[in-house]
Amino acid sequence: MFFNKGNKELAKQGNAQDPLIAFDIGSSKIRLIAAEVSDDSVLHVSYYNEVPSSGMINGAVSDINKLANKLSTLVQEYTEDTGNRIEHCVIGIAGRHIDSTNAQGSATVPTRKVTEEDRLNALSSAKAHKFTENRHLIHAIPQCYMTDSSLDISNPIGMSTVKLNAAVHLIVCNEDQENNIRAAFELMDANIKIDHVIFDGIAAADAVLSQEEKEIGVCLIDFGGGAINVAVYSFGKLVLTFGFDFGGQRITREIATQFGLPLAFSEFIKKEYAYAHTKLLPPEELKTRIKLELPKSSINGQSAQNGGSDSGSGEGETELVYIRYPDLVGVISIAIRDILQQINNRLESYNYDNSSALQLGAGFVFTGGSSNIVGLPLLAHALMVKDSKNRKQRVKARVGTPIGVEIDDGVNDKYRDDVISPDCATVIGLIRVAHDINQNKQLDDLAAAERKRNSSSCRKVFNWARDWLAKEF
Repeated sequence: MFFNKGNKELAKQGNAQDPLIAFDIGSSKIRLIAAEVSDDSVLHVSYYNEVPSSGMINGAVSDINKLANKLSTLVQEYTEDTGNRIEHCVIGIAGRHIDSTNAQGSATVPTRKVTEEDRLNALSSAKAHKFTENRHLIHAIPQCYMTDSSLDISNPIGMSTVKLNAAVHLIVCNEDQENNIRAAFELMDANIKIDHVIFDGIAAADAVLSQEEKEIGVCLIDFGGGAINVAVYSFGKLVLTFGFDFGGQRITREIATQFGLPLAFSEFIKKEYAYAHTKLLPPEELKTRIKLELPKSSINGQSAQNGGSDSGSGEGETELVYIRYPDLVGVISIAIRDILQQINNRLESYNYDNSSALQLGAGFVFTGGSSNIVGLPLLAHALMVKDSKNRKQRVKARVGTPIGVEIDDGVNDKYRDDVISPDCATVIGLIRVAHDINQNKQLDDLAAAERKRNSSSCRKVFNWARDWLAKEF
């Protein structure tokens, strides 16, 4: 995903280090993973753990103390299980406060032959784009480079030109939200350094998408519990990213509201009985009524209007509530359609603003816990996506699982299947993106050191010549 200068031998130095540690901080679960990425791009997971989330709502921090306590639990269990301390980590960030734009920068090439310094200068120019106040740049991802005579260049080093242009996708987050997450880590353990803050959308994309899908166009939808994160690729380039402050929990709330149920029970029946559309229900289920035994005090008189109830035993302390299966699926379907339509609206807005249609040859790819709803890809496939000329195109849709992952024997058997499920796409992707960032930073540092050595050599020659001339003349 990130710019790769092709120097594999130099990059290999980054593999002989401790495992990378990543925290996926969601509204439903908080996950910790330790893993390494090998030279053949296989991700080797050596540790994984998760806890129910607390202190997070809709992808944003709601209580720093509660979040710090959950993080502390994960860190303590990691230390107890592995005997190692966490000193560095990367974290994900998500939600509606994520914003992005495509920008261009340029740099003159004084030697008429593009150097690494010229490339970095062009990127720095692009990163100077002005965002609204309180926005912090977290990613500047190169899309392509352009010279006086060529367009869509992936590696401009060594090319002849007077001016180098760089097209870059810039992603920013709300600075306060990032600082709130950092404050939770500071409260939990001030010795743990956060090396990178990574947008969950591009992390999930790196975990499940192939380069071929990115080339023909694809929309990655990370459908989490409290937030949805979207990353759109066209011709191999990241062109659009955004987030929403709702996700699967919005469906849960719709169930709770429509049937007068507690949120915990609504979440349970969503996970156990959810279909994306009533047409997907097996014929034998069309007349089925789902039976729930609820605390009588939690029903608040809603049971009669939602299919009926019977008093349970135990002096009326519980009550049986019946919900028609098609009615439940109908509520779920409407909520999903509304969510998908809002994503679709953003895609259409992009098409309108750019006077060109996104070509989504690979369609929609879903990850996240809510992607497990039966029939979600079929419902998404039924959407008609409008392009800039108001024409319609039907798109493919599938659920994506992490690829190129191997799990070490030491990983808890309880989680082995979870690690390669759509739920864990983000935390797997955080490791991949962090690995790419570290490699490219290492190569940039080596290039900077080389420039410094060359500059020092030139300075020595100049000083020698100056001293000789002064002595002779």
